[in-house]
Amino acid sequence: MHHNKKCVKIISYKMVFRSFNKFIMRYINNSFKNRKQKKRKKRFLKAKKRINLFFRRLSILIFILGMISLIILGGIFILNKIFSVKSIECNETEMYSCSEIVNASGIKIGDKILFLNNALAEIKIYDKFSYIDSVKVDVQFPNKVKISVDKAEPTFSFNLEEGKYAVVSKNNKFIETRSEKSDDLIDVVGAKFSINKCTVNYEDKSVPILLEKLVNGFNANGLSLKEIDITDINNIIVNYDNRINIELGNDSDIDYKITTAKEIILKKLSKTDVGRLDVKNIKSENRSYFDPN
Repeated sequence: MHHNKKCVKIISYKMVFRSFNKFIMRYINNSFKNRKQKKRKKRFLKAKKRINLFFRRLSILIFILGMISLIILGGIFILNKIFSVKSIECNETEMYSCSEIVNASGIKIGDKILFLNNALAEIKIYDKFSYIDSVKVDVQFPNKVKISVDKAEPTFSFNLEEGKYAVVSKNNKFIETRSEKSDDLIDVVGAKFSINKCTVNYEDKSVPILLEKLVNGFNANGLSLKEIDITDINNIIVNYDNRINIELGNDSDIDYKITTAKEIILKKLSKTDVGRLDVKNIKSENRSYFDPN
């Protein structure tokens, strides 16, 4: 009996110890789980805060961008209402009316003035009318367009082929083709060129400047220029009044050479003299001579 009591006591102690041990382990496990859950919860809350902050900022950004877009669209709408073409002015020429010029430009009443392509309008007018030498389209805010054109004056005649001549303006615009020579035009001989739409393109890019110098020089001195021969650009020969061929040499000191030729023609030659006048070395050698035919 005594022995059994002792065994019961030992068993009871063991059971109590085991129960206590289980309790401790459960407590430790629960504490550990609670800590893990707390950490997870913390991480979740932090992530949630970050997401909420992101969406708040995104909403503010979308709102700001929306407001800016509305302001820009509203501004464009207002500007288009204010800056639309209400009047178009232009100067007429002898050959073309204002309405013809405006129609060719493509600009219409009501067009948005901020989006007008001035350069394109100028090209359209220039290409459409052969007797218009230059075009300027000016936008005058808030709602006016002014078109200025200059008439093309036939100045030069180029031999295209037998029986056909190209009529060209002083500013090198191709005007038209004629079937015979015109006495009122200056014949240009020896120039290599091509015609692209309305423009004359020279192989030698110095030719347009040279032609302009010669025309201006003869006009300034009151001399009648009938022909320009630039077959040799270093030995330019021009014809005065269908009577005298003037040898100018190259284009250096050309104004001085023309002025000297004028002095010789008006003061030393008669109105019936025909021949060749050489002034190409007048500046360098102070020498000129006239060879009558």
